[in-house]
Amino acid sequence: MPLRVHCARFATSLGLLIVLWGFMLPASWSQLLAECRHLLTPGGFLRLTEMEEPLTTSPAFERLMALGCQALTRAGQSLSPTGQHLGITPVLPRLVRQAGLVDVRLRATTIEWSMGTEQHYPVFKDALIGLELVQPFLERQGLATRAELTTLSQQAVAEMQQEDFCALWTLLTVWGHAPEG
Repeated sequence: MPLRVHCARFATSLGLLIVLWGFMLPASWSQLLAECRHLLTPGGFLRLTEMEEPLTTSPAFERLMALGCQALTRAGQSLSPTGQHLGITPVLPRLVRQAGLVDVRLRATTIEWSMGTEQHYPVFKDALIGLELVQPFLERQGLATRAELTTLSQQAVAEMQQEDFCALWTLLTVWGHAPEG
C-alpha cells in the first residue's frame, strides 16, 4: 500500500515537527521525510523517534521478536538486510540528512522494564496486546502455526512475570533542522 501524505493546511509553516514510530514501508520513508521537510520553516526542527525490538531474558519473547523481524523482512516491510532486527534505527540519520536537514544529531534512550521496575507493568501490558495482534501476520508469513504462536505467547507472558525477568527497550531520537534560507 503506497504512503498517502495528506497535507493539512497551515497558516504558516512549522517550527517543530515531531514524528513518533513511523512504522511504514521502507520506500515510504523518503516521501514522508520530504513532506516533513517541506512543512518546516527555515531553521525549523524535525524530530523522529524510532525503535528496535526490546532485549529481554525471556526466551519465548525473544523468539517472538525474532519471528516478527523475519516476518517484516519477508513482507518487504523492514530495512534490515537480514531480518535480525527492524532496521530503521541504523538508517534513520542518513534518511534525515538525505531529506535535506542539517546538523543531524541523535540520542538513544533506554527504558528498563524489568520485573520490579516502574516501567514493567505499562510495557508488559502493551506487549500483551502486541503479542495478540501480531499473531495473524506471523501466521500469514508462514513462520509458525497459530497453535505454536499461542504457546510461545503464553510462555512469554509467564516468563515476563518471573521475579528474575530483565528487559531493556532502546529508542533512538534523531533530529535536524531545515537550512536557514
